[in-house]
Parts: sequence; structure tokens; C-alpha cells
Amino acid sequence: YLLWATWHRPSGDFDAAHDFAIRALEAAQAPRQPLALLRILRFLGELQITTGGWTPAVEHLQRSLELAEACHAPYERALTLLALSRLHHHAGQSHNAIPLINDAREVLTLLHAVPALNHLDRLAADLPAGPRSTPINSAGLSARERDVLRLVADGLTNAQVAEQLFVSRRTVVQHLRSIYT
Repeated sequence: YLLWATWHRPSGDFDAAHDFAIRALEAAQAPRQPLALLRILRFLGELQITTGGWTPAVEHLQRSLELAEACHAPYERALTLLALSRLHHHAGQSHNAIPLINDAREVLTLLHAVPALNHLDRLAADLPAGPRSTPINSAGLSARERDVLRLVADGLTNAQVAEQLFVSRRTVVQHLRSIYT
């Protein structure tokens, strides 16, 4: 069903794409197929971005990101981060997209995922000027770790940091663990 959904999307038949994606989502529930579910949820989120459904897009992409982390699927996580960065960009919050792109770039570079990196570069080119790579400061923190640290220092809870950065609470805890190390 997901292939049919993917086929309908470029032609602009978003209703058919959505219907097939929902069928795929139902089919991936029993038996539960987490990797398929995360891909379907990401597709639904991307479809919502295209049609301007910001709230459902956030919900789908957040669920996709949580599954990617639970499945320890770094490539899928990076692709979902790219989708979240597109969401921020289209919602007029490009400043929030840059850390997501940097986080995805770290993973995709380690995986030598050249096609995905090319897609990332095209997306980054549409954003306002900002850091294109993930600089490491003298304390050894990545840009994303600095974002988490800044928000925690501002008094936000782990849940609030996760919501602000469009990541799961588990990711925030992992970043904090890395920061403390």
C-alpha cells in the first residue's frame, strides 16, 4: 500500500496517497512491523507538510522518530529529522530546522549516505544562512548537545526540551548523558 501511496503523491492526488498510507499503516499493525510503521508515519507526516497540516505532521513525525530510536535505526532517524526540518522551514521556523539538519548530517556522514546527504544539502540551501556543518566546540559538544544544554540551562524540563526540538524525551536523556560524560 505504501508504494501506491508514494505513486499517488507526485501526481497531486493527496487523498488517494493518504488513503493508501492509512491502509499501509493498518497492515503494518498486525503483525506489528516497527520499521514499516516508522516509514509510513514519516510518509504521512511529509504528506501533511505538503498539504499544510502542521499539527498532524508533527504527531506523525514525532511517532516516526520515536520508533526509529527504539529500533536503533540511525538512517531512518536521520530521514525523519530531515522531514522535521522541512516542517519547521515550511512553518516559518527555519531557525529550528538548522539544528535538525546538523544532527541528520552527522548521522548520514557516518553512514556515507550520499543520496540522502545530497537531499540534505538541497534542503539546507533553501534555509537562511547558518551553520552548514556541525561544529564541535572546545568542550567536545555537538551543536545538538549545545541546544539541549542551553534549553536545560533555561530551566526547561526534559519533556519541554523534547517538544521544543521535536525529538523524543529519550533522545534528550541520551544527549544529557553524553553532555555529562
